[in-house]
Amino acid sequence: MKPTTRQWLDFAKVDLITCQSILSNEFLTNIVVFHAQQTVEKCFKAIIEENGGSISRIHDLTRLFHIAKSFITFDIDIE
Repeated sequence: MKPTTRQWLDFAKVDLITCQSILSNEFLTNIVVFHAQQTVEKCFKAIIEENGGSISRIHDLTRLFHIAKSFITFDIDIE
């Protein structure tokens, strides 16, 4: 795994741990959603990076998914 890919995944893990840590606090729902989005975004960017794709400075999960999906070799339930 490329070092940059590992960095993306490490950053995603921090966001995921943050979600897990504050999930039970209803007051922080918007923060959980933010970190969940960040986790997915960073995972998509890790997939793109690992496979030699170009990572734009975009945060749109739909656009990132369309870039990353060509590198994903397992079944995905997009629903």
